Amino acid sequence: MPVNVQQIPGEPIIQVQMNGQITSKDINTIIRECARLTEGVEHKIYRITDITEAEISLTEILAIANVVRADVPASSTDPRFVPIFVGNAKTSRLYTDILRKQAFNGEGLPFFNTMETALNYVREDRAVETV
Repeated sequence: MPVNVQQIPGEPIIQVQMNGQITSKDINTIIRECARLTEGVEHKIYRITDITEAEISLTEILAIANVVRADVPASSTDPRFVPIFVGNAKTSRLYTDILRKQAFNGEGLPFFNTMETALNYVREDRAVETV
């Protein structure tokens, strides 16, 4: 399967790993799994999506943008979710830039080169909120 979704135990962090050719159906799978994992949760949830090994065609990016902005739990319209991306290729940045414009109303999306850096960012953000 080209996507793997898991929640870090004891933390409001969901890690998504994408590998190979990704389609809008895969994104639907991610959204449904995130909704299942966070059912009944009211607080902020960080979703870190690693697209380092993902291959996404330009045509699919536009279809994906439509999927992520659907008005369903765990989509980009769900105010609980904070989207964060990990990647290192030009295409990873192109993908997030298109999503930012198409699905997130032009708002900036945190983008990191490694999962470790993204996790540190989230944990620092959570520490600031609890102060």
